[in-house]
Amino acid sequence: MGKSKIGCHTGNPLVFEAQGIKVYAGGTSRQGTWVKMKPYPDVAIGPIDVMRLKVSRDVLPDGWTCTEKVTAEKMPHIIGIDWPDYGIPSNLGKEFWLALIDDFKKNNVKSVSTSCMGGHGRTGVQLCILAHLLIPEKDRTWSDVAQLINYIRDTYCDHAVEGINQQEYIADMIDLPVGDSLFIETKQNIQWVDDDMHNIWDDIQKENKKRKPKKKARKAIDGAKFDKPKKKNQANLERYIKSAKGALHRGYTLIELVETGQGETRFLWIPNKWMKGQSQDAIAEMFGEYNTVTNLDSDKDAHCIDCNKEYHPMEMHHNTCKYCLASECMLEVDYENKKIGGTHATFLDVTIDSTDGFVEMRKLSDTNYFDELEIQLFTTIDERTGDWVYKRTIVE
Repeated sequence: MGKSKIGCHTGNPLVFEAQGIKVYAGGTSRQGTWVKMKPYPDVAIGPIDVMRLKVSRDVLPDGWTCTEKVTAEKMPHIIGIDWPDYGIPSNLGKEFWLALIDDFKKNNVKSVSTSCMGGHGRTGVQLCILAHLLIPEKDRTWSDVAQLINYIRDTYCDHAVEGINQQEYIADMIDLPVGDSLFIETKQNIQWVDDDMHNIWDDIQKENKKRKPKKKARKAIDGAKFDKPKKKNQANLERYIKSAKGALHRGYTLIELVETGQGETRFLWIPNKWMKGQSQDAIAEMFGEYNTVTNLDSDKDAHCIDCNKEYHPMEMHHNTCKYCLASECMLEVDYENKKIGGTHATFLDVTIDSTDGFVEMRKLSDTNYFDELEIQLFTTIDERTGDWVYKRTIVE
């Protein structure tokens, strides 16, 4: 569980002002960074991979009088740093940050833009260091880095600074005690090493790849035995389940409803035991025209506002992908196999508390999803035959 980034900062809010210098913060995925500021700041600092270098589109000849008459905007001094996401700079020590403050003063800098992709982790590190070095000692409300991070979070964003490695880096740069760790420690045996500055997330992924899943023999899935149909030409779901190699979740089939209106559920997970023995025509009578989904890569029409990547709608929660939400909650994410905590992302239900922003992820099988679906599909029993009477209703 963790607090969601949905609805947090956008643009370039002013975080603090000290010694006549205004310090702003933002992220490229949240309509931020210096290119969105008017007027431009005097200095723009951030990771080199997300810094935007604006170049004039005018091409004018040297020495011509008209060239001298073009009004050009004053560009900021750009400071692009080799700084991996969720990590720390490998080549910037405390001397750099102290010298940077001196340069601000010598060059009469009045405004500074700090940034990264989301405006959280790396931006938070910049803000913490600059705040401690710029704000006079008598005005500081912190005595260790944990308190400093909370000061930045209170004035800017709850997600500023995103790892214990970043918290320790801040402590080294400004000679303050680390304080209490603000981050959940992983159960895996992973250590962050100061001298090589490894990204902790890379180490987590390496540890996960070392695990070998236990193979379990299973003759049936959720009570459904997949025997060959007696009639060779009978088109039913059993044959499909038995032959499909790209099944997304064992024991269930994901279908896409073709005839859905605006606001209606487009995709449904159906337990195989419910559909066992039903012909495709019978299934179509229940749902209308449908397609069985075995590959999520062919229908990526949803965009995540946090990581700027395209996903299948079933991998999303509103405008944020489930993988970004899982990373925020410190859950194990297997991007290659599209799994979160060992469960396929499409099979996870996400709820976010509107009051405190806490995120909860549960398997659909642990919710009332299938109970509600069963009520919608199997509405009544025919008194004459004793069979269920199906009703086609889209589950909201």
